[in-house]
Amino acid sequence: MSTGVTRAFTIAVLVLVALGVALALSIVGTPTQAHQAALDQRRIDDLNRIRIRLSDMYTSDRKIPDRLHARASEALDLVDPESGARYPYRRESATRYRLCAVFAQESEVKDPQALPWSESWSHGRGLTCFALDASKQAERPRQILKIHASVNGV
Repeated sequence: MSTGVTRAFTIAVLVLVALGVALALSIVGTPTQAHQAALDQRRIDDLNRIRIRLSDMYTSDRKIPDRLHARASEALDLVDPESGARYPYRRESATRYRLCAVFAQESEVKDPQALPWSESWSHGRGLTCFALDASKQAERPRQILKIHASVNGV
């Protein structure tokens, strides 16, 4: 092979490899995006465990607490896995409350009513709050506040 043909072949292979990597990243996402998605899933799992605990408290005590606190025996995370800040919680009545988290990415769920209950925590990027009622254990989370902001800016 001549030097010109070898060089053209090498460039073509490098271009194809670069296109393959770009295509893979566009489909799978970057490692940073995967990390952010994992953190958001952890936030959803935490919020769901808090929701279940508050429903259990309401069932036994007929009220929910003014402030969130975990007993030493509970595996209940009340803080964001990345920032370490407590999840915002506000009791609105004996049964109703708001529970919030700051998400790194918008959820891919477009119609949360079409999903099984456990997967219906639809959220935007930034601070998102959900209105919940502890007396309705089968209630789907209802998004009531979405503030699109940089995650570091909230």
